[in-house]
Amino acid sequence: MTSRYGTPQVAVVSLVNWDAAFATRGVFAMELRRLLDYIERDYAPETEIVLRLGQYHCCRSDHDPPDTRGFSRLRVEYFNQYFVNAFAERFGASRSLHVWDVATITERRQWSHRNESTDCNANHARAEIVETENQVLMNAMCN
Repeated sequence: MTSRYGTPQVAVVSLVNWDAAFATRGVFAMELRRLLDYIERDYAPETEIVLRLGQYHCCRSDHDPPDTRGFSRLRVEYFNQYFVNAFAERFGASRSLHVWDVATITERRQWSHRNESTDCNANHARAEIVETENQVLMNAMCN
């Protein structure tokens, strides 16, 4: 990929939300290792990596039919930490790694605003929250 399009300055890697909801820890670990191999093989060491963590999850389990999701605040936190640790262990100081913890945007909102996601059975973040997350990231990358 990089030989065809040049060397990217930044790669944003976004995992966790769907992985925490649908994958086992074992499957997540196996697929994450494959992703790490791919990044190590195909991205130049000078490409900075931004790790976008899972979004804020609050207050309850989701209401999908049984056995389709395994989503909770602690599960998202665990997958987030596993994600960051795997990149840090693989690349250490050999790459510039940055953590983009999007959950902090929602966590800093007033309690009543944080719970707006409870209107959605699956606890999805509202569109304006995702837009804010992306705008803050773009501003940080460009300034």
